[in-house]
Amino acid sequence: MIFDKNGIWLLFTFYRNFFLLSIFISLGLAYPFWKFDTGFPASLILFKLISFWLIYYFLSAFKKKEWYYFRNLGYTIRRLFLISFCLDFLLFVLFLYLVTFLR
Repeated sequence: MIFDKNGIWLLFTFYRNFFLLSIFISLGLAYPFWKFDTGFPASLILFKLISFWLIYYFLSAFKKKEWYYFRNLGYTIRRLFLISFCLDFLLFVLFLYLVTFLR
C-alpha cells in the first residue's frame, strides 16, 4: 500500500528526483499570476501540465535504471508518477491560492 509509512517515504524518495525543478516551475508560473492579475490561470495550468510531461520524459530517458528499486519493492512507476503529479499539482494550486491573498 502506498499510503502506509514506508510507502509515503518511498513516494518522497521518488519525488525527490524532480522536486526542486517542479517547485521552481510552480513559483515561476505563480509570479505572472501575481504580477499581472491574469484572472483564471488556464494557460498557467496548461503550462504546468506540459512541464510535468517534460519532466516525465526527461526522467524516463535518463533515470530509467533507478526505477528498478521501486519496481522491486512492488510499486509501479505509473502509480508513483500519478501520485507525484497530484501532489505537485496540489502544491501549484496552493501557490496560486497564496498569491491571490498577497495581491
